[in-house]
Amino acid sequence: MSNPLRSFVAIPICADSAPEAYTFLLSRRERLLSGSWARRVRWANPEHYHLTVHFLGQIEVEETAEWLTQLEHALRNIKPFELTMNAPCLFPRISRAKLVACPIEPHPELKRLRRIVQTVCSPLAGNEEQESKHIPYRAHATLGRIRRTGNGGKAPNLPSFPGSVSLPAGQLDIMASFPCEEGVRHEIVRRIVL
Repeated sequence: MSNPLRSFVAIPICADSAPEAYTFLLSRRERLLSGSWARRVRWANPEHYHLTVHFLGQIEVEETAEWLTQLEHALRNIKPFELTMNAPCLFPRISRAKLVACPIEPHPELKRLRRIVQTVCSPLAGNEEQESKHIPYRAHATLGRIRRTGNGGKAPNLPSFPGSVSLPAGQLDIMASFPCEEGVRHEIVRRIVL
């Protein structure tokens, strides 16, 4: 029996698949790094930028081959589509900010994609995923997690960032997360091209 992997399904935001969106995230991150935000946030590694579609929890490696074949088959009629990613904000909302993130506007194809992935993945879903079902899904790309410090846990004001960018949804990555000295390292288990 192998070790279970903490896994999730995501749309990658990288220089190869989404260059404009990736550059958008990098430029906003650079601006935040130049101010007081640099110390207030544990920044995500730009190599790991993604939009989580579905969190799987802990799954056994030997379970993945058959499941991935089922997922590829279920997604065969999904065509690539475009999402809109907005400027960074305190997420999920200012009063309970945990992240600096760029929200993704709701899109019917993303909803359809999520429903298919959830249906195929439900037999694999770990306890963590089952427990999080009551939390509504709000699509976003995380720039970093806000560190709580001595000011009562309040997040400082975020500078205003105008604009939005198109995010192509043309592939899905099944990712595994591993703890490391820098925080978390992600590895692609399988890439599915839509």
